[in-house]
Amino acid sequence: MKINYYLTSLFFCLFLSNYSVIGQSNQVEKNYYKWFDQAVGLENTSIFNGTRYVKKYRTEEGIHKFFKGDTFVLGTVNFDGETFYDIPLKYDIHEDELIASLSSTYGESILQLNKVFITAFSIYNQKFKFIDTVNNKVHLNGFYEVAFIDKKITLYIQYHKAIKEYIKRKTLFHKFLPQQNYYFFYNEQYYQINKKTDVIKVFPSLKKEINHFFKTNQKLYKTNKNNFMKDLTKDISNSLI
Repeated sequence: MKINYYLTSLFFCLFLSNYSVIGQSNQVEKNYYKWFDQAVGLENTSIFNGTRYVKKYRTEEGIHKFFKGDTFVLGTVNFDGETFYDIPLKYDIHEDELIASLSSTYGESILQLNKVFITAFSIYNQKFKFIDTVNNKVHLNGFYEVAFIDKKITLYIQYHKAIKEYIKRKTLFHKFLPQQNYYFFYNEQYYQINKKTDVIKVFPSLKKEINHFFKTNQKLYKTNKNNFMKDLTKDISNSLI
C-alpha cells in the first residue's frame, strides 16, 4: 500500500521538529525513516512486496546458498524509491535474490523481495547495486557489489554459488560452490576481467605497472582474490592521468 504523500510530509516535519541541533542530516534522515516505518507498520510501506520465501534444497549443517551466512543480519534496502534501514536480510547468491524478515502487526513474514523495485542494498557493510544493461558486448543483469569506486573507475564483483547434488545415507543433498566474476566500469564502458590480459587490454598504456602488480601480489591473488582486485583497481586509478 502506498503512503499518502501529504501524510508522509506531515510526519516528517513533526519528526524533524524534535531536533534542536542542525546538522548530521544523514543520521536524522535514517532515524526518521526508522521511526516512520515503525509508526505506520512495515506492512503499510512499499517494501512489503514479494513472495513468501520457501527453502528448496536439502543441505547438511553449515552448507548454504547465501552470501557469507544463512542467518538474517541488519541491512539497508533502496526499494521503490524509498530507503529502509535496519532490515533483517539474507542475500541468496545462488538465485540472486534478496530475502527479508519483515515484522508486522500480523507477525513475522519471510519474503523474497520483488527485485524489480530494488535499486541497491547494503549487507555486512558491503553495498550492492542492481544493474541491467548490455554494454561493450558485456551483459550484466542482477546484483553486483560496488567493491571500489572513484571518479575514474569502478570495480564490480558478482557473486554466485553453483549447485551440485550428492547422495549421503541414501538421501539426496545439495551443496553450493562459490564463484565470483569481476567487472571494470571505465569511460562509460563495462569490461569483464577474468585474467591479467583482460586488464591490459583495457589499460594498454599501464602494461608495465599491471605486470609489476601481478608479480608482486601473487600471494594475495591466491589467498584473497577480492582484495587483490580491489587493490589492483586502486593502483590503476592512481596511475591514470
